[in-house]
Amino acid sequence: MTQTLTQIRASVLALLNDANQIYYTNQIIDAALRQTLEEYARLRCETAASVATSDGNKRQPLNVNAIAILAAEYPADARAQKIPIYATQQNDAWIIEFIDTIPPSGSPYAITYIIPQTINELDGATTTSINVPDMQAFILGAAGWAQLIRASGQIEAANINADTVKNLTESGLSKIALLRSTAKSASFIIAKWIWGK
Repeated sequence: MTQTLTQIRASVLALLNDANQIYYTNQIIDAALRQTLEEYARLRCETAASVATSDGNKRQPLNVNAIAILAAEYPADARAQKIPIYATQQNDAWIIEFIDTIPPSGSPYAITYIIPQTINELDGATTTSINVPDMQAFILGAAGWAQLIRASGQIEAANINADTVKNLTESGLSKIALLRSTAKSASFIIAKWIWGK
């Protein structure tokens, strides 16, 4: 069964021993969840493909909801060949820069990209896309990111407690490492398939 934002927040807060939210606000937890979602999406490497139409320029906007752009192929048919690109995000929009081959204006080309992951009710999402077997590792990673966010806030505080910052940072990093190790083998296999190495 998929979990809602409220349930996931409660699980993260329980792991942090802060069910009454003395140290971790919803704002901190939600920021940690967003960071974990992005990392989880990169680790799981669930991909999608779409076809875009070239405007004939070396740099072109790309209208996809993606965490990362993996590849471009031209032409967008059975004769497709991978073509080198750079992809960057500017103001939440993707820009593709073709390196050698620029598809002519009006020509379709295919894009492969990593799709974002979602939590129901976070940032308007209507579903939770985290795989049920991964949920505990995801919650652990979110708790780790929350600790790092809190640690960075402690550094800015007037009464710096070096042990608190050190403990939060170490604990946060160890939780994130466990999240990464959980998804590592699956994402390696997918990356190997995508890049053919």
